[in-house]
Amino acid sequence: PMAKTVSFDYDGVLTTKKGRDTLDEWLQLGDKIYIITARNEGQMQSVYDFAQEHGILKSRVIRVSRGSKWEAVKSLGIDKHVDNNPDELELIRKNTNALAWSPARL
Repeated sequence: PMAKTVSFDYDGVLTTKKGRDTLDEWLQLGDKIYIITARNEGQMQSVYDFAQEHGILKSRVIRVSRGSKWEAVKSLGIDKHVDNNPDELELIRKNTNALAWSPARL
């Protein structure tokens, strides 16, 4: 299968074992991975540390305001986004061509 451009929410997704396992699996497939989070600026260090541990460039960690993840998904050309927030998923489905998955689908 062709590599995809995929993004993950951090809290509630990559903070779970299933989320991390899926991330590692998709990295193995050669997917281009972004982390898109609505965390406050002061809480970003642990996200950057996580990204570094998994070989994800800091420039691919995107901080957005709540409710605007779909804009990042659209501008980055994301194929698939995984998020535990149903409101964000709904906005992504409505405003982009990306597949929007809840962690339950992983």
